[in-house]
Amino acid sequence: SNFDIIHSVNSSLSGVIRPGAFATPLREFGFTVIPPDETAPSIGILDTGVSDQTPLAPVILNTNAQYDLVGSGSRVDNHDGFRGHGTAVAGFAALGSKLIPDHTGAKAADAWIVAIKIFQDGRPRVADTSILQTIRTVQRDRGTRIFVLTVSEQDHKRTDSSVSAFAYSLDLLAHELNILIFISGGNVHESYFFDPVSGAARHNYPNDFAQEFTNIKSPAESMNNFTVGACAANFETGITTGIAIDETFPAIYTSKFHYNFHNGILSKTQRNKYLKKPDVIYNGGDWDNTGNPSLVGLKHISARTGEYFSKNTGTSFSAPLMANLAAKICKNYPDLRMQSIKALIINSAETPALSTFFDGLPKAVTKHVLGFCIPNHSECLY
Repeated sequence: SNFDIIHSVNSSLSGVIRPGAFATPLREFGFTVIPPDETAPSIGILDTGVSDQTPLAPVILNTNAQYDLVGSGSRVDNHDGFRGHGTAVAGFAALGSKLIPDHTGAKAADAWIVAIKIFQDGRPRVADTSILQTIRTVQRDRGTRIFVLTVSEQDHKRTDSSVSAFAYSLDLLAHELNILIFISGGNVHESYFFDPVSGAARHNYPNDFAQEFTNIKSPAESMNNFTVGACAANFETGITTGIAIDETFPAIYTSKFHYNFHNGILSKTQRNKYLKKPDVIYNGGDWDNTGNPSLVGLKHISARTGEYFSKNTGTSFSAPLMANLAAKICKNYPDLRMQSIKALIINSAETPALSTFFDGLPKAVTKHVLGFCIPNHSECLY
């Protein structure tokens, strides 16, 4: 009401429009990606493909036909339901948080991307054996030591259930090939927190973490690899309207370790205080009080035609951000084994000050949500 006329409105999620040679508008993302040098590490993105119709194209190493396990092209991301899930994941893996909040200009990539397509809308995920074999092939052909896997089982793990065959196979690969797979812990579905019909909130954050439905999803229980949960941070300042209240708090949708070391099943000699899943939590964005991520979610590249950026949440974003950190460590210290890189990240982690907000949640449950907590980038790199 303070204006007579609105001339234009610009969003931080919009691209850039400039005039073409014939006065027609040219729509662009507004940034370019500078490829890393040849010695930079590569990151294998096991997901829905990575769109080469985005500025990420110069850093994708493989052709469209390579590492395509579903038959629609590994450089095509047609997972429309999430506006290009694999492309968003690859953006965080290659660039970290460099597109937040300002996405304009030239952005230097920290790593190369290998697009490995294992999932597509309307089809089941490809067989575990095919994924395992493709990881072997990519490691052999390209020397890739860092992978990101964010496609998990639909159902959470039952409390104290055994390690899945797929998670165990990923453990063997990590040991045999000296690789490290960054696995998202899995997101708790919003239907547990909001009525699917009315949309009314029915969550009890953070006490819901004591419920079994917040357990991690397979293959996040893989022990040799790196499992990542989410805290509510989104790299932006001044926005505090999320459910978690504080950006260092675990996000409402993040998941916890499914083993209960305190129910008497395991003896003291069988318990291992160093075994935690997720290993760490990291920025994944938050929901507002209606379950909407458009304000406090994490800004990511979109592969949907006519859309440049969107906001969403998930451990699927936290995992590639940790893979980006691992790539930087690899660049600084190329002779380190991947388990040492895992240890560097874990041992840099700092515990957030949860205050009295979490007093109603048993401490053992809180520890199983936080893992080793939030890594410190500078301590890892320097």
